[in-house]
Amino acid sequence: MKSIVKFFVWAAFACWPLYSGAAVEMTVVTPSGVVAFTVEEQWQVLSMQPTLPIAAAVFQLPNQADEGTADSTNLILQLYDLKSPEALQALQKVGQVFGAAKPKEEVFKGWVLYRQDSVQDGTAYSVIDAKQRLKTVAASVRLAWPHLKNNPAAYDAQMVEALHKVLLSVQERVGPWRPESGAVIRRPEQ
Repeated sequence: MKSIVKFFVWAAFACWPLYSGAAVEMTVVTPSGVVAFTVEEQWQVLSMQPTLPIAAAVFQLPNQADEGTADSTNLILQLYDLKSPEALQALQKVGQVFGAAKPKEEVFKGWVLYRQDSVQDGTAYSVIDAKQRLKTVAASVRLAWPHLKNNPAAYDAQMVEALHKVLLSVQERVGPWRPESGAVIRRPEQ
């Protein structure tokens, strides 16, 4: 039986130091409840696939240094159905080696993080993968950003801060889903 997954967003009106805009909470409805996470409203949604066994949201973070280049800063959040062999196999790939060295592993608030550097089309990138098992699904988040000569001085630290804020925002709520007052509901096309 296919799970029916819905997606909706609403502005939470909480500001992050990295950007001056409002935060946006995004929620994926799963067969067991919902998984919610928060991103900056300035982050461009590149792709949204809210259906399990692997749901995914892809964002591009604004950076004036990458304008007019093929490089960009991206964040990908994925949810994995723990009952799906396909999803479990994909989850095992989180943190795989991209460069010459094995990723540096650390833990942040229950998330296992894998930090590494990689090169894409001649540009050096930092990549941090994070994963955590929630109540009925697992989640992973990847943040990758280019090392460009015009990046702001504290760009690396800002990226780590942005990742930490997203990780801290990921919450699974089990039980019947009820839209909150003021929610703007977006459903995938059938």
